[in-house]
Amino acid sequence: MAFVTSYLTEKGLALATKLIDSSHALSITRVLGGDGPDPATPPSERISLQRATIAFETNGGAHFLAPDRIEIPLYYENSALTETLLLSEIGLFAMDPDDGEILFAIAVSYNAPLALPRFAEGRLELTCQFILQLSLNPDISISLPSSAVYLTRPEADQRYWRIGVQYPATEIVESIGETVEEHQRWQDERLHIILDTLATGTRSTQQVDVDTQKPLKWKVMNHNGWYDAAKAVFRA
Repeated sequence: MAFVTSYLTEKGLALATKLIDSSHALSITRVLGGDGPDPATPPSERISLQRATIAFETNGGAHFLAPDRIEIPLYYENSALTETLLLSEIGLFAMDPDDGEILFAIAVSYNAPLALPRFAEGRLELTCQFILQLSLNPDISISLPSSAVYLTRPEADQRYWRIGVQYPATEIVESIGETVEEHQRWQDERLHIILDTLATGTRSTQQVDVDTQKPLKWKVMNHNGWYDAAKAVFRA
């Protein structure tokens, strides 16, 4: 793979010039990849990809390597790829306040494209960096398109209960009111009635009502917790 250089397009250079003395943010709208052949057109003169076929995630955010160098980490996984793809172009699109969405920058590798296998041949996760060399107002911000958010293992451990792990009772959250706490108290009261009855040794017939109403907004998840649909969270 020879994606070693990225090029600002003429429209991208014009936008960067506008942003030097502007309070507007550099708004990246999307990053696409394509498998088009060499069009024999200088990258700076390009206004689009020849054949855009995949979309990159940009959830890593933009990193400033130096006052005039910006790195945007890219991520792609091939779960939706049904045919092998020879990646030869990567295009960075941005929003121009005057011209709308433009091809801001492009990286090409027509002589040594990257082969991306279809998902049926195996799962692929691709990470790379799109590096730009340009001058901007030092206080300008860069906005990226919304992407899927991936949790690290420590972040996931903080957010969710792990199956098979015993947690102290003090860590269990009971804040849903009637659906958990009050139902539990109701059951405890009736269990005490039954236990007291057994303890007295009485043979008298006693009826204990059992609430058969189906609890709402929650369900048992593998006997380790339950899912609160109203708040879209898992709780123990």
